[in-house]
Amino acid sequence: MSSSAWRGPSTQRRQQALRTQAFTLIELLVVIAIIMILAAMAMVAVQQALEQADRASCANNLRQWAAALRTYAVANSQYFPDNRRGAHCSWVSPTVKRFCASYMMEMGEFGGSERMREGHVIHCPTQEWHRIYSSDYSGPPGTAFGGMGLVGYFYLPHRDVNSCDYSPAGNSWVAKRKLTSQPTNTPIMMDMKQYADNGQGWYLDGTVPWSSHIGPTGEPVGGNYLFQDGHVRWFETAKIELGANVGSWRCYYKIPID
Repeated sequence: MSSSAWRGPSTQRRQQALRTQAFTLIELLVVIAIIMILAAMAMVAVQQALEQADRASCANNLRQWAAALRTYAVANSQYFPDNRRGAHCSWVSPTVKRFCASYMMEMGEFGGSERMREGHVIHCPTQEWHRIYSSDYSGPPGTAFGGMGLVGYFYLPHRDVNSCDYSPAGNSWVAKRKLTSQPTNTPIMMDMKQYADNGQGWYLDGTVPWSSHIGPTGEPVGGNYLFQDGHVRWFETAKIELGANVGSWRCYYKIPID
């Protein structure tokens, strides 16, 4: 009697069932592909959630600036802190440093402390370059930026209009000394969008981005803007135009204002 005869019909049926239930190679590859697609979709969703969290944290920082500036203005005849000894778009005057220490910074810290590097209201949470730069260099006396401080936003009010070339956006963006009568369309602070027109482009040595909220190329995807009345609005990068030239730096902050 042949060996197949010993198996009997029930054994053959079980073997046939096992062959039917087993995955083919194509089926296995399809399952793996589906898992990879789902994982990629999950990663995109997580990344988008993190970006939204950064935007919200950044907007909250700017609102804290707004509250502090309003409090300062009430006590100082509606003036902004005198920033005429500041420079460019992010270097602020000793007066603004004292303002930060009195109205926003518990310990009066400014510059290269560990707390400042890790995170603080004066920086956008996505701004890497100014954390690194200020940790190494905070404008000591006797230098070109002596006594100044560096913040992680473009801070515009009450500046000396001759401290750099503000002509692309116009001096009205930086010359305002007091709260205006049109607070809803007066931007005073914004996320950094800057470009080095010296061959480095959007990155320091191809690694550290100059700007905040960057996309894959190093150019920001957009930025938060603080208006004088305290509201914060997000603008896509396509709407943000050149605001000022600082040597080879291109500082973008001009937006359409109603």
